[in-house]
Amino acid sequence: MIVKEKIIESAIKIFSKYGYSNASIRMIAEEAGVSKALIFWYFNSKDELIVEVCKRALPIDIFETCFDKKLDGLSLLRCLAEEYLNKYNNQVMRSLLLHTLAVGDMYPEIHNNLDSLCNEMLKKASKYIFKSDSKDSFIRMRMFFGSLLCYALRLPQDIDKDEYIDTITRIVYSEAYY
Repeated sequence: MIVKEKIIESAIKIFSKYGYSNASIRMIAEEAGVSKALIFWYFNSKDELIVEVCKRALPIDIFETCFDKKLDGLSLLRCLAEEYLNKYNNQVMRSLLLHTLAVGDMYPEIHNNLDSLCNEMLKKASKYIFKSDSKDSFIRMRMFFGSLLCYALRLPQDIDKDEYIDTITRIVYSEAYY
């Protein structure tokens, strides 16, 4: 593994466990098995490392993965749901996402990424899925991702992932045609 990636992976583990403000560069260096100086060789500051980790915590990669598959309609909706729940099925990523959402307004780059995610990417997805950029389609996408977040944070005891995906995609997709 490349040293920079090893540092980022270690930072992901430490930040997910302790949060961004309570984690230290020393803790990350120990986890990565490198010196603090080496971390600062790759990242000019703790804040720069935080921004890199925050970008990985957000579901931007999920949109890119599904858009790259050139899907539309129900297939794209299912892809987004499956990729989202797969990523946040991991406790580390789930915790990191929550920490990232909490600090989003403290870092302009993360704030901008959140804006892009919650606006441009959702609008793009609604165009591909619903063939519309109406407010209804946009709101439907926000509801869809809110539902996925709720599932990822607190798994329902009596609904498995596939049943959940089937149900929310059917409801969100079919509602578009009423």
